[in-house]
Amino acid sequence: MRRTELDHDVRVAYLQLGWIGPGARDREVYAIDVLLFVLGQGRSSRLTQRLQERQRLVQNIGASFPTGLDPQLFQVNAVVEPQDVARAEQAILAEITEIRESGIAADELERAKTLLLASEAIGSHTSRGLASLLGYSTSVADLNFALTYEEQIRRVSREDVQQAARRYLDPRRYAVTVIRPRTR
Repeated sequence: MRRTELDHDVRVAYLQLGWIGPGARDREVYAIDVLLFVLGQGRSSRLTQRLQERQRLVQNIGASFPTGLDPQLFQVNAVVEPQDVARAEQAILAEITEIRESGIAADELERAKTLLLASEAIGSHTSRGLASLLGYSTSVADLNFALTYEEQIRRVSREDVQQAARRYLDPRRYAVTVIRPRTR
């Protein structure tokens, strides 16, 4: 694990964890995209529901993974009270460990796929959006990536998501950055 902590002129702490994910030409990119929505995209995601809504451990939390030709960072970002940084980090790792060990429920898989595909559909419903999607896909993989994306997402299984979590989100091998308020 690599750790960086900075004091800065902020009122709350910012916690960011990152793992190297797959590139666009890796077949597991689709499972990682689904995992992204299970874990940290939208109000129904695990991290939002468990850490933000139920435990009230974080003020805000989410995950991101920008698909790229080369491997990109799968990131989890949280806004947290400074005294809760360590607890929040451990809670995030516990959620990831649970997915690695036990997988995800069938309803989580379907919800994540629905949200992901709806997000893609909204982004490409205009001519400009579609042109942007096709251009982006061509730059990070090829045109076929865009044309087959929905089909590939629909094929992702619970086992695919668990395997991708095991391969890419190792709770012992990640980078973390914490920005904390300066002590006066």
